[in-house]
Amino acid sequence: MSEHHNYEKEANQAFRQLDQRLREEDLVPNQKVHTFQRYWIAAAVLVIILASAALWPTWFTSAQSEVAVSQIEKSTLPGQRTRFQLPDGTKVYLNADSRFTYPSAFAEQRIVYLSGEAFLEVAHDADRPFIVRTEEATVQVLGTSFNVKAHKDQPTEAVVVSGKVAFNAINHPESRMLLQPNDKAVLNATTGETIQSLVDATSYTAWTNGTLIFDNQPLGEVFTELARWYGMTITVENPTIRECRVTAKFDDLSLATVLDQLQFVVPITYQLEEKRISIGGDSCEKEML
Repeated sequence: MSEHHNYEKEANQAFRQLDQRLREEDLVPNQKVHTFQRYWIAAAVLVIILASAALWPTWFTSAQSEVAVSQIEKSTLPGQRTRFQLPDGTKVYLNADSRFTYPSAFAEQRIVYLSGEAFLEVAHDADRPFIVRTEEATVQVLGTSFNVKAHKDQPTEAVVVSGKVAFNAINHPESRMLLQPNDKAVLNATTGETIQSLVDATSYTAWTNGTLIFDNQPLGEVFTELARWYGMTITVENPTIRECRVTAKFDDLSLATVLDQLQFVVPITYQLEEKRISIGGDSCEKEML
C-alpha cells in the first residue's frame, strides 16, 4: 500500500474517533448546540483530509525531485588533467590540481562550482543561464567558450574565446563587466579591483592540447604552473630569481627538457630528485662570454 493510502487511512480513523467522542458528548444538555458543533467540527476535519490528499502528490513529487538531483564532483591531482561532459552537453576541460562540482540535472539555472582551472565549451540555452561560481567571483554566460582560473591564494581570472561573458566579483557587485572574445579579466580579491585587458585567448587555452605558453611572466609563476602540471614540488633557493621574466612555449615536453630549455633563457641550475626539484641561480642576467 502506498504512503498516500496509509496517510488517508490514518486520517479516516482519527475522524471516526472524533465523531464517536462527539456523539458521547450529546448525552449532556443542550443537545441541539452540541449536534451543531459536532457537524461543524466534522466538516472542518473533512476539509483538512481532502486538502491534505490533494497536496500530497505535490509534496511527494517535490521530495522525489530533491532526492533525484545530486551533486557530482570531478577533481584532479597535480600532474593530472581530465575532460568530461555535463548533463546539458557542455564540455569541460579540467586542469591539474582542480575541483569541479555540478548537479546531476540542471534546473532553471545551470550553476557549477570551480576551484582551480577549467576551460568550458558551454551548450547554448537562452532560457537557462550558465553560471560558474568560484570562491571570489561568478562568471555567467548563455553559450560560449572561455577559460576560468581560480586557484586559492591567486587572482581569479577569466579569458573569453567566443561569445560573451559577464564577470562579477562576489563581494564587489559594482565591478561587473562584460567580456568579449580575447578579453581577460583579473580580480584582486584583496582590493576588489578587476582589471580588463586584451589578450590572445589561444595562449590561455593551449593547455587543453598539452601546450604551456608563458608570456613575459615572472619565473615564480612559471614554476608554480610547472609544479601543478607535472605533479612536482619545486623550491627556489634564491627568491630574487623568482622575479625574472620569461617568455616561452613548451609542447608536451618532459619536465627535465623544460628545465633545460629554461636555462637558455635565465641562468638557473636545478637538481631533480624523485618528486622534488631545487632551483638555484644568482641573477636574471646571463653572463656574456
